[in-house]
Amino acid sequence: MARVLAANVTVALDHAERTEQLRDRDAALQREIDRLEKFAAFVSHDLQNPLNVAAGRTDLARAITDDDAVVRELRQVEAAHDRMKELIDDLLALARQGRTVDEIESVSLDAAAERAWRTVDTGNAAIDLSRAAFPVEADPERLRTLFENLFTNSVEHGSASGRAESGDGAEHGTADGPEGADAASGLTVSVGPLPDGFYVADDGTGFDIDPEEATEYGRSSTSDGTGFGLAIVREIAAAHGWKLSVDDADGARFEFRRES
Repeated sequence: MARVLAANVTVALDHAERTEQLRDRDAALQREIDRLEKFAAFVSHDLQNPLNVAAGRTDLARAITDDDAVVRELRQVEAAHDRMKELIDDLLALARQGRTVDEIESVSLDAAAERAWRTVDTGNAAIDLSRAAFPVEADPERLRTLFENLFTNSVEHGSASGRAESGDGAEHGTADGPEGADAASGLTVSVGPLPDGFYVADDGTGFDIDPEEATEYGRSSTSDGTGFGLAIVREIAAAHGWKLSVDDADGARFEFRRES
């Protein structure tokens, strides 16, 4: 009897310790998210205003000149402005997606993936949702954003032409190979079940770096990429309490599992 009681006490203490560790981890994560949100809002406010002024001045300059050389230079300035705006928008999105999910609902995974697929420029790529007809508990909008970023990454950085073409890619695929719709020719993206979650995979080139590093901020294999897409995916997963793992055994594969 004493041994049983002692065993029960040990189990209870272990459970209490794990609960406390999880609480501390969640609190630390929330503090990090709060800091990121404040930083993103600060950067947005302090950069957005002068950027708008610069864009307005550029538009004015284009309106008062007919010099082709000057117009070409102004177009480069406009492209730089667009790039800065994209970076600011992605930074804000990254901060917002990291917020803890308070309200979730049962979402049909195949329907969410199909909606996201329709909003992405998928070129000649195909999607296989034959195994995705099951529900997940999630925030519908954030789940859609997660899919959009994963699909965009696959289409822009994956190529079904094989690993032999890999170069110095930073997300997945190659920086020297074809990009966008051309790179997606023959590419198939699939969504399917795991015992405790779901996966999104493609049959492209995989990664040229450690796959786990691909979700770090600023990782992009193209000059016009912001490197925030997969970081946003990571933050959405964390906000739902999902464990994200990345593999490139046969292309790029992202697995999302409920943390126990």
